[in-house]
Amino acid sequence: MKKLITILTLFLLANSAFSQTGNYELVIEKIKTEKRGKPVIWVMATLSNHSKETLRYFSTSCSWQELYTTDNKKLQLQTFDCNKNIPLILTLASGKSTTVSIRFFVNPAIKTSERKFKIGFNLMKATNAQKPTDFDFKEAGKRKTVIWSNSISM
Repeated sequence: MKKLITILTLFLLANSAFSQTGNYELVIEKIKTEKRGKPVIWVMATLSNHSKETLRYFSTSCSWQELYTTDNKKLQLQTFDCNKNIPLILTLASGKSTTVSIRFFVNPAIKTSERKFKIGFNLMKATNAQKPTDFDFKEAGKRKTVIWSNSISM
């Protein structure tokens, strides 16, 4: 009986953790490409909260783009120099979405077969007890909780 309870408990915990990641969705849409100098692609990334609770997550005031990544090595995320990069906690209410515009430099030698890509967002959840100063820049670089978008073509 103890074994059965342990197995059921582990099953419920695993399903709970799995459904937790299914509560958030990242959808991307190409908005434009530019060919001045180095080719550039602009993408709109929309994070949606399908959970029943408000999502609290870490970000930064200036280098928030660094929380995004791509599965295509031929794309390079554009980042900006910051004089003052302050950790933040953002909130996203249940049933709501937030959209950002992200710019990628495209390697000009990209082949037609490499033109599809996805974008990932490193969702670093914050508890109600956490403050913006609890943001860990080293943890952000580890990308443990990446939510991947749909796939689009350039």
